[in-house]
Amino acid sequence: MYCSVEWLNSELEKCPDKMSRRQVQLNFLTLAADFLSTECNQLLDKLRIEAIAENDTELLAYVMLYTAFSEKSKGNPEESSRIFNEVLAMLPGIRDGFNSMLISQMIAFEYWTSGKRDLAFEYAYKSLRIGESTGTEGAGWAYFQFGVFYFDLKDYESSIKYFRLSETEARREGMVYQLARTYSGIGSVLIAKNELEEGLHYNKLALEGYRTVGHETAVSRALNDLGVISMRKEDYRQAETYLKEALDIRSKLNYLPGITTTQMEMAKLMNMLGREEEEEHYLTNALRLSEKINS
Repeated sequence: MYCSVEWLNSELEKCPDKMSRRQVQLNFLTLAADFLSTECNQLLDKLRIEAIAENDTELLAYVMLYTAFSEKSKGNPEESSRIFNEVLAMLPGIRDGFNSMLISQMIAFEYWTSGKRDLAFEYAYKSLRIGESTGTEGAGWAYFQFGVFYFDLKDYESSIKYFRLSETEARREGMVYQLARTYSGIGSVLIAKNELEEGLHYNKLALEGYRTVGHETAVSRALNDLGVISMRKEDYRQAETYLKEALDIRSKLNYLPGITTTQMEMAKLMNMLGREEEEEHYLTNALRLSEKINS
């Protein structure tokens, strides 16, 4: 499993130099930051000390962004915003194309989740321009990000166009996790277009990929989406099974944004089943959590 401390230690033993070790460590943070919080926080502390000692602005920017995302997921939006603004001030000093591309993607994501969509597109386009002009590995994530943004705007044709570009890049680079994320995105578009059988197929592919890399948060995302599809197909028993499994995983991980989303889906399901007390329970909890994380 890629998303484990055992995998991290095994990969670090293979690295011939500091730069390759850093890349493995950052990849681990990308994969595991939202569910191996203790291990990732320990790694962030270690990298922060190294970045300051070596005056490495780019590494420090990464560390600070991951820390900002962690604070936001824990329900500390003010601290997250403070750290995020510090990173923005550092961005002009980041010269490496690959690092500038990925940091711009992370900034775009933060702006998007905060509702600042014009700024999100500005940084997403910056990231995409760098990736396409330099042929930098990881450009597939820029395509993926646009797929997500256009999906949220309900521009499904543009969304699936970018998800397909991301799929091509993920296959070319052998990126199992990115490919699974892209399958999730394609599945979401198909669900929105009411192409449920094909949507079911892509979400099952995504679930398989997430389980391959051992990414528990992503497994819960796929289960949540499969629950939504089952609801749309009026297979309510299967929907409840998927959603409860997703909620169990998200609760165990204390993944607050995901808990909120699944509770809202459970509320919809309870409404369909006429179970009003349970519907109110899930809605009340979802409201409380969304206020806590400023969503």
